[in-house]
Parts: sequence; structure tokens; C-alpha cells
Amino acid sequence: MGLEFDYVNAWTKFIEGDPTTTGRAATANVISHLQWPVPKRLESSLESTMTKLAQLRNEVDAHDFFVLTTDAPTVEVLAYTVIQYFPGLDPAAQAVDDALLPLAGRTSDPDVSTCVTALGPATRILDRAKTPGRSLLRRAVPATTIRWVQPIPQLPDPLTAVLTTFIPKRADESFAAPLVDQFALGLVLNPDSQ
Repeated sequence: MGLEFDYVNAWTKFIEGDPTTTGRAATANVISHLQWPVPKRLESSLESTMTKLAQLRNEVDAHDFFVLTTDAPTVEVLAYTVIQYFPGLDPAAQAVDDALLPLAGRTSDPDVSTCVTALGPATRILDRAKTPGRSLLRRAVPATTIRWVQPIPQLPDPLTAVLTTFIPKRADESFAAPLVDQFALGLVLNPDSQ
């Protein structure tokens, strides 16, 4: 019995490997779902972004990593999700507490809600903050983080899944957030997988 995600083509799961190989594979996956030819310049820019995200995945030691993209009006990364699994069910409370700690740049109190998923009760935390500008001449950018904390007691060795999604541009939140929630709710047990 194992975990798997039921997700749509807008999400790309990163393969294992070095950042360059992973970025190239993720770019190829995104392009394979497009209905129009991608200019080389856009493909190169997307591959650069995917390679940077693959480096981030390695830095945060994510167990799984997914990227949400859109293809209208152009190919663009809307969000990325870091997934970590922790042994036991106790880490669920700690993950929620960690998400509620004071955060520099936070623009409002986190919005915490719970719901019952296919795996049982889960907690969703929506947090908005401003990320610092990259230089003195650039303004801070409003960004959104959505964290889902899902205890999974049905496994032989129970664990807690923590899905942390970053939506770098607040303007993308209204479109991306429902897809992030749908993705999180798509975590299911597969009795045939390991």
C-alpha cells in the first residue's frame, strides 16, 4: 500500500536526478502537453526556471516536488509544491504550529481551515506575505503560500504528509489556489503500490 497523487497535466512531477536533467525533463513534460509550438527562446527560459526549481528541491530535501504551469497566454510557472513525509501522526500538530509562527513580511493572519479528505481530517493554511524585492529599485512582491497537513493513519507505518505550495505572484492566487487544493485533495492510497 502506498501513496500517490491524482493530478491533471497542468502539474509536472519532478524526476530524481541532478538539477539540469530534472529541469530538462520537466520542461519536456510541459511542452508535450501544449497544443502549439513553443519558440526556442521561451523553451530556454522555461528550462532555466525549471532547473532553478530543481535546485530548490534539492536544497529543501523534498520527497516529492510538483510544478503548476499554465499555457495561456504563454507558458508560465504559477506555483510549485514541496512535499515532505514525516513518520508518525504527531508531526501534524507541529507542522501546523510551524506555519503559524510569526513571519517577516506577513500581510495578514494565516487563514486556517480543516476538512475531511479521502485520507481523513486535514488542515489547510493560507498565508500571504510580501517577499523582499531583488534589488533596491524593485518593490516587494506579494506572494501566497498554501500548506496542507495530512495525517495518514491507514498506512502500516502511519505518517504525516506536508504539502507546501508557493504561488510567487499574488495575481495568480485566484486561479492557482483552487488547483492547489484539488491537487492536495488528490492524495490517495493505492493498495497496489509500494
